[in-house]
Amino acid sequence: MLVIVFLGRLEHRKGADVAVRAFLRLAAERPHVRMRVLGDGPMAPVLERLRAAAPSDVAARLELFGRADPQELPGLLAAADVAVLPSRGGESFGIVLLEAMAADVPIVATDIPGYRDVARHDREALLVAPDDEVALAAGIARLIDEPALAARLRSAGRARADEHDWQVVAARMRDVYRRALERAAGGPPGR
Repeated sequence: MLVIVFLGRLEHRKGADVAVRAFLRLAAERPHVRMRVLGDGPMAPVLERLRAAAPSDVAARLELFGRADPQELPGLLAAADVAVLPSRGGESFGIVLLEAMAADVPIVATDIPGYRDVARHDREALLVAPDDEVALAAGIARLIDEPALAARLRSAGRARADEHDWQVVAARMRDVYRRALERAAGGPPGR
């Protein structure tokens, strides 16, 4: 069974409904695919209605998990075959993309500024138009059908996540401050 995972607050901006609709498009033709929605929020009843309206065999493969314990989150992400992150916008930074990348999961996300700063299309993730369940489903299908692409995105995603590791970021910040202090003290510029 292939597992698609959505991770995020269940609010309009995050697009969980788009993720579920994309899954419902795929699920009828792909009985080996299931979806796990990790999150809670005001859109939970909308997702429940979408599941209730689906055929019973499809509804059985749509798990509305609720809010995940932060300690369990890395394992839940790592157990997935594809992460689906269809935010409609308003993301200042795609930390959820980095979490999926660090868990070694290929990603289909929306092409929005906050996400585009973290993942580049067809390099670390597949990026699709916001609010487009058809494009989202096509991206998911592509990762399922093209294991080499999924493996390439996983590898590039891990490398990208490593660039944002706190130890790496802290070392960069120490270097920036060191150079600033040297310049302020009249030391050698640009070292």
